[in-house]
Amino acid sequence: MRAPNDFIGMLGFPSSPAGVDGGRSAQEENGKMKRQRSLLQMAAAGVAMGAMLAGGLASAPIVHADDANGDLFYTTFSGGGDRVFKRPYTFTGGVLSFGAEVGISGVPDGLGGADGLLFDPTNPNFLIVGGQNDHFYRVDVASGAAVASPSTGAASIFHLAADPDGTSVWGSGIPDDPIAKVNLAGGAGFVGAPSLLTITSGGDGVESLTGLAFVGSTAYYTSSGAGGTGSFGTVNLVTGDTTQLFGGVDAAHGILFDPFTGDLILVGDSEIRQYDPVGGVFVAELDVAGNQFDQAAADGKGHLFVASNDSDLFFIDYSGTSDLDAVGNFSTLVSGFKADLDDVAPLSGPGSQEQPIPE
Repeated sequence: MRAPNDFIGMLGFPSSPAGVDGGRSAQEENGKMKRQRSLLQMAAAGVAMGAMLAGGLASAPIVHADDANGDLFYTTFSGGGDRVFKRPYTFTGGVLSFGAEVGISGVPDGLGGADGLLFDPTNPNFLIVGGQNDHFYRVDVASGAAVASPSTGAASIFHLAADPDGTSVWGSGIPDDPIAKVNLAGGAGFVGAPSLLTITSGGDGVESLTGLAFVGSTAYYTSSGAGGTGSFGTVNLVTGDTTQLFGGVDAAHGILFDPFTGDLILVGDSEIRQYDPVGGVFVAELDVAGNQFDQAAADGKGHLFVASNDSDLFFIDYSGTSDLDAVGNFSTLVSGFKADLDDVAPLSGPGSQEQPIPE
């Protein structure tokens, strides 16, 4: 039986994980070869490869360039008490550890439910939470008090994404149409009722969304049920038109932009994928069998936390390689991290606690 914080070992997943037919295409491999790497990353890859040739995968060294610490905020998808929590974490010298859990907010505080969460882009003393109903909720981190937005009417609010405008947040279902956008300008709470956007297929049959992430002003979507397999592409957030880039993607559930690599990271089912928006290809993929990944958070320093609905939390340090499936990455599975674990809040960029406050 696995205990919490067990060190599971160095990442050694195959490049063609179970459920991914044929591994990467030639186009994807070529795209990956063309990506630029620093001298540190190239040296790390060379050291790891040398160790593989000398003694096999198990003897390759763990490569990490940065330690990390902070607070991980997360939600649970059921329960009548607290539904939003935080735990301090430290990753030092290849060891990941957590402090005591703190309950932030729950049903007794006025929270209708909890799924996606991020920090209010206009005031990081508050969290915005997807209520698993027709409301966004704004939660005071200090007191836990939760205030509901006006009803969306038709849209269910589960997953969240901070808009590049710095003053609003998008909410989507699993999947759902329409999606909703709520205004938070001024930092004092919700401004007016959420606005709705109907999703229309660009000829690819995608008419409902699960997750959103932004690369600059370009919006990328995932569309899947709770199982995770579905569509990945771009969406025009003025017209609602979708353009599918890939279908049948196991990881097409949670999605985020990673400022460390400049790539998008997708999670779903037991799979994690890394997508290069410049080359237009998936450049890394790995499968962590036995998990049901929902959402993830990257700290912008080469560390990724992935929440699994089966109560586990997966962590990977790719700070020395920039590729999620590289030999030499450190990874560990924290078994039983939290029963009914759902989503984790962003650790970098818009929607994180460290985001700049718009003037």
